[in-house]
Amino acid sequence: MDQSLILNRNEDLDAVKTQLLSNTHQTNNRKNAPVVAIVGMGGLGKTTLAQLLYNDSNVKDYFPTRAWVCVSNDFNVERLSKEILESTSGSACKLENLDQIQRKLEERLGGNRFLLVLDDVWSEKPRDWEALRVPFRIAEKGSRIIVTTRSRKTVSSIRDTIYAHDLQILSNESCWELIKRRAFAEETMLSVEPGLEAIGREVAKKCKGLPLAASTIGSLLYSSKPDVEEWENILQSDMWNSEGDDELPASLSLSYHYLPLHLKHCFAYCSLFPKDHEFDKKHLVQMWIAEGFVLPAKQDKRLLGAVGGQYFDDLCHRSFFQYINGKFVMHDLIHDLAGLVSGEIYCRIGSSGKYSFEISKNTRHLSLPNDEEHLRNVESAHESKCLSTLMVGIIESAGWTDKENIDDILNSMLPKKAPVGLWENLRCLRVLSLSGAGINEIPESIGNLKHLRYINLSSFWVTELPESICKLYHLEILIQDDCLMKMARLPQGIGRLSCLKTMPHFPVAKDGGGAGLGELKGLQCLEGALCIHGLHNVSNVAEATEVNLRDRSRIHELELCFGDGPDLFLELFDKAQARDVQSDKGMDAEVLEALQPHTELRRLEIDRYCGDNFPPWMMNGLSRYRKLVSVRLGSCYKCRSLPPLGQLPLLESLTLEWIVEVEEWPGAESGEFLCLQRLKIINCQKLRQLHPALGSIPKLSLLKISGCPGLTSLPNPGLINLTSLKDLTITDCSDTLKRQLLDEGFPLCLTHLEIDSEVLMALPSRGLRDLSCLEELELREPTQDSGEDISDFGYDLSDVWGVQDISDFGYNLGDEWGVIEPTEDSRDLEEGNPTKKFLPKLPTNLRRFLVNNEDCTHYLHSQERREEEEIKSPKIS
Repeated sequence: MDQSLILNRNEDLDAVKTQLLSNTHQTNNRKNAPVVAIVGMGGLGKTTLAQLLYNDSNVKDYFPTRAWVCVSNDFNVERLSKEILESTSGSACKLENLDQIQRKLEERLGGNRFLLVLDDVWSEKPRDWEALRVPFRIAEKGSRIIVTTRSRKTVSSIRDTIYAHDLQILSNESCWELIKRRAFAEETMLSVEPGLEAIGREVAKKCKGLPLAASTIGSLLYSSKPDVEEWENILQSDMWNSEGDDELPASLSLSYHYLPLHLKHCFAYCSLFPKDHEFDKKHLVQMWIAEGFVLPAKQDKRLLGAVGGQYFDDLCHRSFFQYINGKFVMHDLIHDLAGLVSGEIYCRIGSSGKYSFEISKNTRHLSLPNDEEHLRNVESAHESKCLSTLMVGIIESAGWTDKENIDDILNSMLPKKAPVGLWENLRCLRVLSLSGAGINEIPESIGNLKHLRYINLSSFWVTELPESICKLYHLEILIQDDCLMKMARLPQGIGRLSCLKTMPHFPVAKDGGGAGLGELKGLQCLEGALCIHGLHNVSNVAEATEVNLRDRSRIHELELCFGDGPDLFLELFDKAQARDVQSDKGMDAEVLEALQPHTELRRLEIDRYCGDNFPPWMMNGLSRYRKLVSVRLGSCYKCRSLPPLGQLPLLESLTLEWIVEVEEWPGAESGEFLCLQRLKIINCQKLRQLHPALGSIPKLSLLKISGCPGLTSLPNPGLINLTSLKDLTITDCSDTLKRQLLDEGFPLCLTHLEIDSEVLMALPSRGLRDLSCLEELELREPTQDSGEDISDFGYDLSDVWGVQDISDFGYNLGDEWGVIEPTEDSRDLEEGNPTKKFLPKLPTNLRRFLVNNEDCTHYLHSQERREEEEIKSPKIS
């Protein structure tokens, strides 16, 4: 969040926060979630204030469940309901029917005190709100909904509004303070030259109290350096008088006017995306590069991606992008500015926004939405033979459920046969983004688009690429992330694309059925991340040798998979074992040896390797990889020893998974893993001894050991000295190891702990009481029956005062483990309810309780506890 935009908003913060945490509106009727509205003109900081409230520590403690959704002009109830559900659950919603979505959302919210932020609401129709609020009628007392809007009519249309906060403009003094924060480094802010301060205060008056305007103009003054003459020129600019029907603050237009030419092109390009779009920095920079907008100076030796990334960062610093809740977005007014300056050159068809133009002969960049009407009328694009960009949006419209109908429409756009129609007219195309278009075949005629630099096929249903794609000799970026789940081959000849820089996935075809590993020899410009899978299909080691990865210094991330696709699809251990029986283990070893990467490598993953040992470059030369920060070794079923991973000086993340034959992990007791922060050891079934340095790794913050029944002890002195450890998981390990945990205890700084339920049962009376920082506790079912019955144990978890989340409690019900299915009649814990019989007492500020991944929090509150919680009201600090 841009902290400068919250200057002098403490009173506003306290006023709204009081309404969120107040008991005043909590009644016995829990059927409505009260709404708190933040109202004000564009650029006043409504979203920033809402974000500050959303992330406030008191607010987070008070509301166990929180969700944030951007509404904008499109008040689509199904879309919004789905996004709210996804925000609360943290996972994608595959339901398509509105009733099903809202029922699921009601289950998710029921019994939980929640906070929902609906940002940037425009609809003034009461029926829109009535349709959206259906799942909120069972809201727990204390739940709140924050609405940010520019319109008082919007507030009036929402029945449940209990408070509307009018956000006022800033004073001239506050605007000047905000400008100072943006225009000067922190160490020079207190000693501004009088001449500059006088000009800056005059500029502040012209911002008319808008934080966005002050922040943007402050960034402009920073880029102009502390020069009196430059600042005077900005102050005297005629553009301050340019505000007209477009309703854009003059400061925004002025900031654009002073942008360097290369940033103007990059900024205008963003008008192709809809309002509230979440920008992917990497993909946007790649598009800029493909269009030729990224032009480094002669003396700049950086890669184009790094230069383009700097362009993006420069626009962020000038407030043209905002970073909100982990995502890059554009303020609506900034997006309006992009549309205003883009002219006829840029066209986004079907935009509900103000700046949407018809396609003309001057149009060079075209963006099509996921709207059936506009897709059917796309032939008008034939009038523009000089199109350089064509983007087709993801189809998710509520009325579109027939996939064949979608394919018919899009296939009519993309003829599969003769080079006529759309492709015939788009010979100048450089950027083609068909992300999520939903079609299953790319026509051969794509080979006629000789100037293509960028193709994005993410989320495609396509299973293979046409041979003609190998004719696109200027192609630099080929993104096929999500379509890889069905794409098992690339066409023969792909190695002729000598300009290709980005191709994240390379599947090795079997028996000449597509591109072999040797094709990588011709792709000398590849950089960034590369995943090579299907390496078990390699029949000639010479192919791997010719690839010559050891000289590819621009490949910083490398995945080598000896299987048919990403490890996403490796589900069964016996499948990999079946391949192992049929495979040539010696060939695997030779191929991996030949694929030795460059020492500039930053991340390395090796999957489903079936050699008996790792190659010499790993066993004897690993110390040369001084920039490696992440290593994952997975499903290497026959390897009997591990590389000396402790020799990697900058290693931060290490995962060992399904390394089933390794029994010992030797190494030095000190001086290794000094930078390691995350360590996961999963299903290493024969592992008996861990690395001796494990108990003294200074920066280790996450440790997961699971499915290692052969592991009998932890290195001395156990885990108690891991002072940086916050997240600990130890499950499905030996009884001996569990007893050591019980004897030595847990690190006191833990915030998340996941253990077998039987370990909890065996804890001494003091239990987890010393873990005052603990916020989440997950209890798992042991793989073997311990013979103990939780009902006889009665351990009181309420000792753990800080615990807020308990997941997957394991119920020992004799020979049968099951989920307790709650019903309408079992909301209170009645006598004889199995939940009451087997559950121990819970922490007093428990946030969530999951039973086999089912959220059962609201069945665990007794009426007395509910009343106690309602009396409590967090103090505002």
